[in-house]
Formats: sequence, C-alpha cells, structure tokens
Amino acid sequence: MNTFSLTPLFRHSVGFDRLDNMMDRVFDNDKNAPSYPPYNIEKLEDDRYRITMAIAGFKLSDIKIMVHGDLLTVNGEHSQEKKPEEVSYLYKGIANRSFNRKFNLADHV
Repeated sequence: MNTFSLTPLFRHSVGFDRLDNMMDRVFDNDKNAPSYPPYNIEKLEDDRYRITMAIAGFKLSDIKIMVHGDLLTVNGEHSQEKKPEEVSYLYKGIANRSFNRKFNLADHV
C-alpha cells in the first residue's frame, strides 16, 4: 500500500496516468520484486542498450521476448521433454525453473 499518492494532482489532467503509475512503481516496495534471473543493463550508445540475463540451462526455443507498448517481457519456460538423469550430481546449484521478467522502456528506446 502506498502512503504517498499523486492522485489529487492528476484529477484535472488527461493523459498523465502513465506518470502517476511510474511514480507508484518508484515508491513501491522492492521486497516483492523478482530476483531471478539476474540481469545486467548496458548502455552502448545514446539510444542503444543491451540486457544480459543469466539463464543457464534454457534452449533458445524456451525463451520468448515480447514488446507491448512500453513494456518488454522476457519469458522462459523449459520444454516438457524430460531426459533421463545420466549425471549423478554432488551439488546442483543451477536453477531449473521458469521465469517472467518485465522491463519498462523509455519513450526513446
């Protein structure tokens, strides 16, 4: 629950809902933010960026990248094919779970 709301400022404004939503996200609690998979965002040039995600164990066909408006969504689901365990692990530390990561894009991206 937010304790700071800009709603009264935007009652008489049309088209500023996006700014209000962005402010809500900035002040939102990060405790519920997903931490898997970890990622880096690199600025290559003024208007070029690269997102690198640590998603070991996924095939290219398991990854879906979608853009809807100003929202970039990267979704990873392991294919249903199961192969018999041929390896006896002493420690298995690489996560083997699906993920859904969303990034808000600026207008110029």
